[in-house]
Amino acid sequence: MSDTKPLVIHRVSALDLVVEAWTWPFAEARRAEIAAHFADQQREKPALWNGRVLLGRNPVFSGDRLSASYFETDFASFLAWRDWHKTLLAVAAGVSLAIGLAFALNVV
Repeated sequence: MSDTKPLVIHRVSALDLVVEAWTWPFAEARRAEIAAHFADQQREKPALWNGRVLLGRNPVFSGDRLSASYFETDFASFLAWRDWHKTLLAVAAGVSLAIGLAFALNVV
């Protein structure tokens, strides 16, 4: 029996998104491994750049409102997390939060 929850699609018409200072335990605890992984990836793709990215956390759906907080981290940490924890749920959650942020910033 699987612990995976069924995918739920929410209709959202209001966003409550904030950027907060937060230290990502994953990035702190695995800094050396992340640096080595990024160096390997950069050898394969020399143009790869370790810029800053925003990642979402604590999403809450209430009625038609999505609330979430975002934190800043380096791309190397995100890349390592993505590569080491690939699951459909993680990808779906990341894409959903990225879309929400894009709308909040009027990018889309």
